[in-house]
Amino acid sequence: MMSTFVSSMLALINWLCSAANPSSCGCNKWGASPFRAERAPITPVHHLCESRQPSVSAPHPNIWGDLSDEEAAGVIDLLHRHSTGLNLTTEDSAGSWDNRMYVASSVNIITLAAYTWSMCCSLLVELLAPNKSDTLPFLNNKTTTPPPRCARATLMFGATPNPYLQDYIIGPLPVANNTQVRPLQFLYNNAGKGKVAVDFADRSAVDHYVNDVGMSVADITKHLWDGTLDDTLGLLPIFPPWKENGRLILWSGFVNNPTSTFDSETILPLGLYFGVDVMGRDPSKWSVIGWYYDGKYYPTTKAFRAAAASSNFTILGANSDGPWAQIDKQGNPMKFDHLPPPTAVMPGSNRFSVDAKENYVEWSLFEFDQGYPIQRHSTANYTSVTKNIAFTLRSISTIGNYDYMFSYNFFLDGSIEVSVRASGYIHGGFSANNEEYGWKIHDNLSGSMHDHVLTYKADIDVLGEKNSLQKVEFVPAAIEYPWSNGAKRNTMKLNKSFIQDENGAKINWAPNGAAMYAIVNKEAKNEFGEYPGYRFTPATSNVIFLTISNSSNVMNAVNFADHHFYVTKQKDTEAQGTHPYNVLNPADPLIDFAKFFNGESLDQEDL
Repeated sequence: MMSTFVSSMLALINWLCSAANPSSCGCNKWGASPFRAERAPITPVHHLCESRQPSVSAPHPNIWGDLSDEEAAGVIDLLHRHSTGLNLTTEDSAGSWDNRMYVASSVNIITLAAYTWSMCCSLLVELLAPNKSDTLPFLNNKTTTPPPRCARATLMFGATPNPYLQDYIIGPLPVANNTQVRPLQFLYNNAGKGKVAVDFADRSAVDHYVNDVGMSVADITKHLWDGTLDDTLGLLPIFPPWKENGRLILWSGFVNNPTSTFDSETILPLGLYFGVDVMGRDPSKWSVIGWYYDGKYYPTTKAFRAAAASSNFTILGANSDGPWAQIDKQGNPMKFDHLPPPTAVMPGSNRFSVDAKENYVEWSLFEFDQGYPIQRHSTANYTSVTKNIAFTLRSISTIGNYDYMFSYNFFLDGSIEVSVRASGYIHGGFSANNEEYGWKIHDNLSGSMHDHVLTYKADIDVLGEKNSLQKVEFVPAAIEYPWSNGAKRNTMKLNKSFIQDENGAKINWAPNGAAMYAIVNKEAKNEFGEYPGYRFTPATSNVIFLTISNSSNVMNAVNFADHHFYVTKQKDTEAQGTHPYNVLNPADPLIDFAKFFNGESLDQEDL
């Protein structure tokens, strides 16, 4: 059960395993004092760790392991060969008019930023996860041959007036005479089948043009804030740019530059914005489309300049860097604040074993007491308590101004909880005539209202791959019972049903928790005649989908975020619900999640 779900998590274990590797860990015997009047002979750390670290042999090779150095080097070499026909230029010498790639090593995995600016150059080579149809026979010991290892390479084709990105599949690995390089198409459902136009390919040229526009009003910015883009000011582009009537429109806002090492520029807006049309690759055809300040729009630089010179032009305040925008400890410490807080310790031996070569763990590598029992009951005669120890897989991704900490908690009762916590710097707005879009949180700063919607994929196989989607509703009812003497009793009951196909499988959580949804196996009832399964439920009460309906900017790029819960028939061609490069063409994204829902049966299918 759940083999696919657990296997999809194993990539998250990689960094945990490296931390558990005896060659890289630091440990001391529990209870030993770090302060000694006399030093006794100390066993070297790596020997001490090795003596405490049980080893284990993985039951099979890690088919999800990152590309080895040998595999990555072979892929890079093959893609750059003249015989491959891709005409790639090495990254260190490539310009925007070259075909190029960027390689993420097995140690330093690239986080694909959600900003178009970065997307035009942050390309990668990584393992292409094997298909489920190829994986299960190997995991279930129906074959001893593991799925072939293949790489996915994202290439930027810039040596053309119409630049584009395209993914390629390279395999089998390691590179040998039978290794092929071909476009990766089966994962994508856009018109280009994995190829997507890049209208924003010339980053350096756009940087230069936008800076020139900002410097064209240097006398005004000097008057407003005693600074220019050459000294105390910067520009913060607002992503994504959008297409409108044949134009590619990018807005940028003036900000005060941080005066410290802290990443505070997103909360230092100055309230002056300008838009440019940067469609095409010829900067001589680019233009300024307008300026915005104090709730007023000026269609030309000349119009803005005239307004700024007028006597009735209002000069707004500024957001300037300072201790309020920094995350250093401030103020007088609380009593005892200099002392370390309580922490979890492991008084006994390690409760896990590691196969470092295969990044395989058995099992409780990262476990913590949840601070409350998983069960407790007391009577006059006894008290029973079971500690609530959860096993957690955790990763942290820094994307722009936010850090996202993802946790996957596995509990003793078999339940699984997925959560994310965001921290960092907000992307604040300038507080002026915009009370309907946020709260004023500093002198001239508004906390801009926006949604965060993250959609997870879970493939739960309950006693086999053939499962169904059960719906159970809690409904009020007036029932006449045999014992109620003809009177109806107001009560509640269950309505049990099954959702038959994908047409009914875009689901919003019922108000008051009045409906439950579970993946069950109708062909494998338990000893009590009930269907075993896994129920899906929001862990908190504030789970949302996108507030904006039919967004003018993101269009079809985020169709995975317009409902709370989705169920589809499992397909190798629908391995992921979105793609980092969807933003490049929101009208026809690389992966349009809405196209997954085509009425297929959900009755005893692989869901």
